[in-house]
Amino acid sequence: MYSFDAAVAFVDISGFTALSEKLIKLYGTAGAEYLNVSISGYFEKLINVIVNFGGDIIKFAGDAMLVVFRNPVVDGRRESSSTKKFGKNLGNIFGDDGHNLRMLALRGVACNVALNTKFNNFEIDAIPGLKLKLHSGIGVGKMFGVYVGRFFASFVPQHTVPFTEFCRVHRWFKNA
Repeated sequence: MYSFDAAVAFVDISGFTALSEKLIKLYGTAGAEYLNVSISGYFEKLINVIVNFGGDIIKFAGDAMLVVFRNPVVDGRRESSSTKKFGKNLGNIFGDDGHNLRMLALRGVACNVALNTKFNNFEIDAIPGLKLKLHSGIGVGKMFGVYVGRFFASFVPQHTVPFTEFCRVHRWFKNA
């Protein structure tokens, strides 16, 4: 087990229930295929932005994602080029290496702002007028990881958020 500083974003999408109901009403059983294509396309757009900001999606929960922004080097593993570039850009602005807790929080916030700017009130092609909405919250602090299993000869960390941090993010999310 190891600990590290991180920013955690909870990104929730609303509008999928209305989307599925309308697609089934309009297209019958073929509506399920349209729903799958719509959801996959929307998630792909979100994931591309998250990865460009150096985020790791550690959980999918229905129409929500839990994203971790952490220091790019953990246990000697190399950082991704997007994380390295983004951290360096922030470091130039704020005069440090771009990887302390403040920078992780800013990276998470910047990612959420980009997601909300591009994809909040997102109109699905299959149903004009129906929009998907994004809701998100950020928490920062210490996280804990445990290596479980091996994947292509490298360890894959399993991250857990301390319960107190999760409650803080959840309270903020409910009140936002």
